[in-house]
Amino acid sequence: MKIPRYEQQIGAPSAPQFSQIADVRTNNLSGLADTLEGVYQDKLKEQEESKKTAIFQADTSIKMAMSKAMFDLQERIKNGGSYANAEAEYQKAHDEAIKQFGSAFDVDESGNTKARALAEYQADGLNNILRIRESASSRRRSDAAASANLRNEQLSQQAITATDEEYKTIKQNMISNIASATSATGGNNATGKSQIMKVLQDTNAKRLEIFKQNNANNPAATLAKVESEFKNKNITPDVYVSERGEAMKGMARLAKIQAAYIDLEGNGAVSGPQSDLIMDDVE
Repeated sequence: MKIPRYEQQIGAPSAPQFSQIADVRTNNLSGLADTLEGVYQDKLKEQEESKKTAIFQADTSIKMAMSKAMFDLQERIKNGGSYANAEAEYQKAHDEAIKQFGSAFDVDESGNTKARALAEYQADGLNNILRIRESASSRRRSDAAASANLRNEQLSQQAITATDEEYKTIKQNMISNIASATSATGGNNATGKSQIMKVLQDTNAKRLEIFKQNNANNPAATLAKVESEFKNKNITPDVYVSERGEAMKGMARLAKIQAAYIDLEGNGAVSGPQSDLIMDDVE
């Protein structure tokens, strides 16, 4: 029996080529892993930026609160408000600002950022307190000077019409008041002495004016008073020159009037300038 022979058919399909299939273990999964790693890194960057933003906002808020507290207190002090507890009030506002916003620094697990920030806030707070203290000191000096000036005006007013005996006491009070004000405002001895001399000379000039009015018909007494006051440095050279000139003019006028009266008694009649002098004197 003859065994049949099978010949290959024309156009028969070829066997599948399995060697063409991709190795997912080394290609697709690796690419996916790279993608996930990139997403993870992006998320880390976002978190870091969020932390930095939170820290920046907290830092800005704390510094603004500290500056505002200092500015408000300085304005209050400058405009006449109380300054007795200003430093304690600032310290309270300083601590509350850190307490309110400081927790934002906790996102930094190392704690270094918060430690540096707190050190900076402490230094800034000290500077702010020193500035508030200077404002209070300046206001205190201003208040002391204003009080001293007011008291000097009151004493000077009393001194104008006081007797010589009363004026001795008033004068000592004025000297003591000015010395205390000078010390409170940080002035030195030279400044205090200069201020005392000025106030006393102004007061003595007013007293001299009253004396001159009370002795209008006695220019010689006024001249003697002017000479005595200047000798004792109770009046300025300008006041001395002016008052001395007026006193001497008064004495010259009085001498002419007296001469006119003598002439009138001796001759029985007066005419011309002497007559005018007598009429002015009578009026």
